[in-house]
Amino acid sequence: MPVKRWLCRSTIPIILLLFMLSGLFISRALLSIASVAFIFLIVLNGRDRPTYKEMLWGCCLILLPVLLSVIWSYDKHNWWRAVEVKVPLLTIGLGLTAIPITRFWWRLIIAYLLLLTVIGSLWSVWQFVSNSNEILQGYLQAKVMPTPFDNDHIRFSWLVVLVIILSLHTLMKGSSKTISTVLYILLGWLIIYLHLLAAKTGLLCLYTAALLFIIHKIFVAKNKIPGIVLTVAFFALPVIAYVNMPSLHNRVQYILYDFSNYSKGVFIPGSSDGARVLSFKAGWQLLTQHPVTGVGFGDLKSAIEQWHQAYYPQSLPSDRFLPLNEWLLYGAASGWMGIIAFTAGIFLLLRTAWSSNIVSKILCLVLIIPLVTDDTLESQFGVVIFIFVLMVTRQLF
Repeated sequence: MPVKRWLCRSTIPIILLLFMLSGLFISRALLSIASVAFIFLIVLNGRDRPTYKEMLWGCCLILLPVLLSVIWSYDKHNWWRAVEVKVPLLTIGLGLTAIPITRFWWRLIIAYLLLLTVIGSLWSVWQFVSNSNEILQGYLQAKVMPTPFDNDHIRFSWLVVLVIILSLHTLMKGSSKTISTVLYILLGWLIIYLHLLAAKTGLLCLYTAALLFIIHKIFVAKNKIPGIVLTVAFFALPVIAYVNMPSLHNRVQYILYDFSNYSKGVFIPGSSDGARVLSFKAGWQLLTQHPVTGVGFGDLKSAIEQWHQAYYPQSLPSDRFLPLNEWLLYGAASGWMGIIAFTAGIFLLLRTAWSSNIVSKILCLVLIIPLVTDDTLESQFGVVIFIFVLMVTRQLF
């Protein structure tokens, strides 16, 4: 095999993936460089690249409403930012489609990501232990302990769940008893950490994945005992964690307090879920006012700001979120056609990863949840995590 093809197929993809995963934890610049560099995999593979029309169409449909909105967006800087953040969907997705990675290398890459995630969680808990009183008070005010990803606890907790699922399926297979024991300890720690962190997105993803796996074990699998054991753990674990973990206890208390306000139409400045509800209200109103084109991705931030000034001027600048739902965000920025294009794009991408294997189904659903509950694809971390896990799922199942 020529040296260029050997490097392309065996070395460059692995190096890029390792740099990209390291960049998630230590450097946005490294993450950006590695993400864009995947385009060279398509170029280097030349005529031998496989058909990847479905992946290409999926990515293009997600990008198309953003690109077209340049026509009616006045703020070209914010428009370009909306385009730029989604570029890794194309570069990483098409790069890894052009050059599939062997199962052996995927195991090593997932093991490396597991190691990074465990180290990141330990760092997070160390920050908590170092200043526990103040941080616990913060849990009563919509704050959580420091996390990697520049304190983006939503995206980090999401990644933790995805790493748990990938590690359970990929690393446990064929592992020795010693390695399996170490893996169970590490994954057990990550589950405990998710309850300590008490990020709603992470816990929602964790328990949704567990519920689907339990249903599969009880109604599909021949051996029902694991399903019964997991069912007991499913109900017992959150109760035990709530009683014994002050961070989770305080977080639940704040969520209930917040709900008691915004459910009555009372929005307190600094409210976490209250601000989320306001983002839905703003997004829906912008969509109904501009059903064909939306306000444009470049002008979405200013339109949200104007909406708050008109309807909730008492809200804090930090509470004026973009619509925390990707479909609603696309609707507000590019109208109903944008929603249709985005839905078709996500469908095509997930279809490339969907298989008869229950783990692939669980991973696809866990990839979708933060798109429903947050503006995940408007974040560099969110885009990279989404397309990386999609490609892992696509090639392993």
